[in-house]
Amino acid sequence: MDFRSIRFPTLVAPRGASAFCSAIFGEAVEKGAFNFEVGPDATFPAIYIGDAIRAFLLLFDAPNEKLSRRIYNVHGLGLSARELANAILRILPDTNITYNPNPTLSAIVDSWPQFIDDSMAKIDWAWEADYDLERMAIEIITQLRKRSYNEDP
Repeated sequence: MDFRSIRFPTLVAPRGASAFCSAIFGEAVEKGAFNFEVGPDATFPAIYIGDAIRAFLLLFDAPNEKLSRRIYNVHGLGLSARELANAILRILPDTNITYNPNPTLSAIVDSWPQFIDDSMAKIDWAWEADYDLERMAIEIITQLRKRSYNEDP
């Protein structure tokens, strides 16, 4: 049976993706503030939605004979909450970012790996993330600003 699957780390997108990693962008643009429920040094692997979609397309188009497995990991970025906040502050410097760790959520995030081994995807179908933190932050904030502008009466 020819099936192909990808395991993603935390997905980051302008709306509706993984918890605080996406919510910080929306709240920074709409409210000018965000409270992290993890500490500034909490680290996690992440991938921008644009890279996730491209990964699906690359795997879908990969010749069957090149695939050494059916399920692949992909990695985009290794981030800390502080790095994510700083990327937003470089674009939206007046954003008020605070840290008020929730012990339950912090324990969950602390249990996540900091890196996802995607070496087989790189070997089998030339996977490589395109988005770094700066490019991702600029693109998400730009999209959110456009949506906010278009939604105003």
